[in-house]
Amino acid sequence: MLDTHLQGSPCRFYTSDVRVQLAASRYVYPDVTVSCAERDWQEQEDTIQAPRLVIEVLSPSTEAYDRGKKSGVPFHRSVSIVKCDRTRK
Repeated sequence: MLDTHLQGSPCRFYTSDVRVQLAASRYVYPDVTVSCAERDWQEQEDTIQAPRLVIEVLSPSTEAYDRGKKSGVPFHRSVSIVKCDRTRK
């Protein structure tokens, strides 16, 4: 669904396999990242330096880490946090 909205734009979306650089030696792996910066997909395929959107899906086991150590993405335009109280069966 996200790829449909980004068609025709310079933006690309990435899953949690791609890391976001917070500092020279600090990286996090958000659940979904959108970047519109050409350098993010031309220079290194596995590292985003200028995310436009960061999405974190919280669960009871990851919420504290995601709200704490993963927070502070400096270059983002928007961060969306989705909290899941139930798991899919």
